[in-house]
Amino acid sequence: MAERVGLDYQDLLKDNPSLVMVSSSGVGRTGPDSGRRAYGKAIHAFSGHTHLTAWPGTPPRGLGGTWTDPTTGMITALAILAGLIYSRRPGESVPFDLSMTECTISLMADAFLDYFDGSEPAPVGNRDTHDAPHNSFLCADGWIGIACHTETEWQ
Repeated sequence: MAERVGLDYQDLLKDNPSLVMVSSSGVGRTGPDSGRRAYGKAIHAFSGHTHLTAWPGTPPRGLGGTWTDPTTGMITALAILAGLIYSRRPGESVPFDLSMTECTISLMADAFLDYFDGSEPAPVGNRDTHDAPHNSFLCADGWIGIACHTETEWQ
């Protein structure tokens, strides 16, 4: 953490009252899991992503890449830009504390909305819970991916 090398936010703020500072961790800087190591694929599992992308009736599976890393980078960059705009006000500083888990969860908005609406998110594989056809389908000569949001797109 920045504090360990003498980069405490409050101390730096004395030198720059318009400071924009971002701290990032795997699962949060505080709490029972704050000491966990953060690897992209572990964060996928910790956030529940691997559960939702499994096929129904199968164990959780990986996502085929480390989506957590670029997602965290993009959200951090957006936080910095927002902070720079906000810090233009005289004497305004902006501290951000982001975790890789929070950034990964931002990719799961539908599942969280369903959960808070009383539904238990379940594995869906490639399917979409709102659109059909939306999946990968085995054909005589290989696979085809179809994603349709409306009847017009299907036609």
